[in-house]
Amino acid sequence: MDNSVKAEISSMLYTISELAKRASNLGDQMRDLKDEVSASELYQAEKALQVAARRLNSASR
Repeated sequence: MDNSVKAEISSMLYTISELAKRASNLGDQMRDLKDEVSASELYQAEKALQVAARRLNSASR
């Protein structure tokens, strides 16, 4: 695989990882505010981002 493609995937992985952390943290805040519906949606978004990261990892091999 070309180095520029690997670099692009690496950049995407970093961004997705940061977004997943943000979704999780916001989900925790919503849970603490007793907004379980929003918390659940944010946790689902976090999981979807983690799946995307795994697929990018697979693509980079």
